[in-house]
Amino acid sequence: MATNEIFRHADHLSVPVKAGVKSGDPVRVGVLNGVAVTGRGEGGNPADSATVWFSGAFNLQVKGAVKNVGDPIYITDSGLAASGTNVFGAAYGTQASDGVLAVKILQPGTAPAVAA
Repeated sequence: MATNEIFRHADHLSVPVKAGVKSGDPVRVGVLNGVAVTGRGEGGNPADSATVWFSGAFNLQVKGAVKNVGDPIYITDSGLAASGTNVFGAAYGTQASDGVLAVKILQPGTAPAVAA
């Protein structure tokens, strides 16, 4: 058995996040995508960190129209959007314009290669 394992699943960890991150915010930490479940510095985290879930699906604010279940959702400097460069997750619903949408978090290697 490996004796160097430190996290069995690593689905939720305390990690450094940008200033202003609140519970429920989508975040990108390096190339990892997640949703903060505590605000920055809250819940026993260091002042610069939050507890972030790196798996699952969350109802999140998404800018733009999403035509199909499974369409990529992108993370931008201002939040999540139906178009962009950095894939954050996949839509679990559709919408005609800006709104709250169920989004499955994807990680590098699982995210589709989609042209912006």
